[in-house]
Amino acid sequence: MAHDPVNHPKHYCQGPIECLEAIESMLGEDFEAYLRGAIVKYVWRSLLKNGHEDYLKAQFYLKKLIEISAPPANVLNPVLAEKLKDFSPQPWVASPEQHRAL
Repeated sequence: MAHDPVNHPKHYCQGPIECLEAIESMLGEDFEAYLRGAIVKYVWRSLLKNGHEDYLKAQFYLKKLIEISAPPANVLNPVLAEKLKDFSPQPWVASPEQHRAL
């Protein structure tokens, strides 16, 4: 793999494993907090150290955060799911029991 100082720095790779993959495996759910910290770090230091490259690094971590924090397409927001649990898609249509009662 070619050296890419933003997306795949060679000093963070050992064989087929990148340091970021190892950190994700170790931290589990806390990996999102790590990514947020990395974003802040690179934006914070950008004017004093690497400028544009630091913004690109922050963008790399932000893209990763967005990727792992997106809910699966088939999962509803829990608040919305609770509101919709008793929702009838056609409330104006009477059930068979309601028709018999008429």
